[in-house]
Amino acid sequence: MINKVILVGRVGNVKVNNYNGGKVVNISIATTKRYKGENQTVWNNCTGFGKTADLIEQYVQKGHILGVEGELETSEYQGNDNQKRYKTFVLIQKINFFPSQKQNNNQNGSFNQQQTPPQNQFVSDDIPF
Repeated sequence: MINKVILVGRVGNVKVNNYNGGKVVNISIATTKRYKGENQTVWNNCTGFGKTADLIEQYVQKGHILGVEGELETSEYQGNDNQKRYKTFVLIQKINFFPSQKQNNNQNGSFNQQQTPPQNQFVSDDIPF
């Protein structure tokens, strides 16, 4: 069986939190699909731990283009109404940074030479389970 997800899109929200002595990052990535001749935006929830969270916190901002490879996970939690709820997300195993037009033109939000993100980061050993 294979459980592999590959996404490339623009970053929406970036939230970094502490988790059992390490970091966890939750990001949303916008991708586009075609449905009945029209483009529709789909927001994909992604989660990363450890080094992945560090890299995303340091280099990624809303609007950046980011590639994510990982696996689809579902977690269960209890809502405020005491009902069982489920959340499906991509557990990040690898990230790829893509320059945006803003970054290429050295405009606001660009990386400078000291901030250039590393390429093709494989960080699956950071997953805490």
